Amino acid sequence: MNKNRKVTLKDILVSKVVRNIAIAVYFWMWARSDYKEYYSMIQSATGGAIAVFYMFLYMRERKYKKEFFDELAERNLNKCNSICYRILVVIMVALAFTAAAVGHTEAFGTDVIGWILVVSLVVVSVVRVVLYSIIDKKGE
Repeated sequence: MNKNRKVTLKDILVSKVVRNIAIAVYFWMWARSDYKEYYSMIQSATGGAIAVFYMFLYMRERKYKKEFFDELAERNLNKCNSICYRILVVIMVALAFTAAAVGHTEAFGTDVIGWILVVSLVVVSVVRVVLYSIIDKKGE
């Protein structure tokens, strides 16, 4: 990897998708219902990798902020954030009402709610990258 290469906003967004996938893997480690001896090793390795990844993500974000300010890219990101926020609100409200309605019947437990939250986090972060790419190509 070239250290002198400029960090783009798209690079940071993709890094955040990777971070969210790692969080989903770590959640799986906590929410699993079975146990294998190698799970604790995977959990420790994933936790360590997430910690190192956060450090690199922080350094990349600092480098991006020091290098230059792309006003158009920031404005496009704000549009994407607005759209993704609305999507996430719809998902969370639907999840809350579904959990309240179905919670009395014990059709599914808190593990399913947790999975819906984690998967929606990953999906919305992927949608954010795709929307940003589309809007940024248009040059609006």
